[in-house]
Amino acid sequence: MIFLTAAEMKTEFLIGYDRISNAAAPGYDNTEISLFLNKAQERIIKIRYRQFNKYREAFEQTEKRRKDFSELVRDAVDGAGVLNTAISANQNGTFPNGTFFDLPIDFMYSISERIESDIICNAVNKIIDVSPITHDEYNINKDNPFKKPYNNAAWRIDYSQVAVGAGQNKRHEIITDGTYTPLKYFLRYLKKPVEIDIDNAVNCELNETVHREIVDIGVEIALETIMDPRFQTKKLDNVEIE
Repeated sequence: MIFLTAAEMKTEFLIGYDRISNAAAPGYDNTEISLFLNKAQERIIKIRYRQFNKYREAFEQTEKRRKDFSELVRDAVDGAGVLNTAISANQNGTFPNGTFFDLPIDFMYSISERIESDIICNAVNKIIDVSPITHDEYNINKDNPFKKPYNNAAWRIDYSQVAVGAGQNKRHEIITDGTYTPLKYFLRYLKKPVEIDIDNAVNCELNETVHREIVDIGVEIALETIMDPRFQTKKLDNVEIE
């Protein structure tokens, strides 16, 4: 595997596009090629994080998966020791024993989660594991004494931004059994990747193991936009890429 710069991705994109398109196909400028590459990058992340790929391999399930996303793994505690999650100023709409936490601005997907509670154990605040659940699971299990949260396990439910728009923090709701209060929310997560930008020489942030796959899928997306039936052949080829 080799690392491809944004310019090298463009070159390989043009070679792949020209190989399976024809003279009647439209040409694309740097902005458009950057867009196709970024769409391809987004598609790869979404498919491979949730086992929607041909091998049904989710994030961290295999060595390749771990390498594919390794450059996007971040911790809510940054290099300066600052915790980039915080109790939201707006707590309107929480479930009973729920607390909204603001997430890092570059948050995309959770990897692991814990909270620091106000329970004192051996002179320190107790750390409690957090499990993500759906709203349906909440409704089914909130009154089940064997499945609802307790002092060694809390729940997490996804929630909206305070205000919808760019630059707004996403939020998670942490739900406890009501016998303690969550003070801090520790989170390891996948960050949003930077966008590839050919004009400004912004390179792909993902591991080089997926650079050529991004290019190939970018070509596929470009062919989809012109509804060229030959893109189906290219798409089938990409199913075999891993």
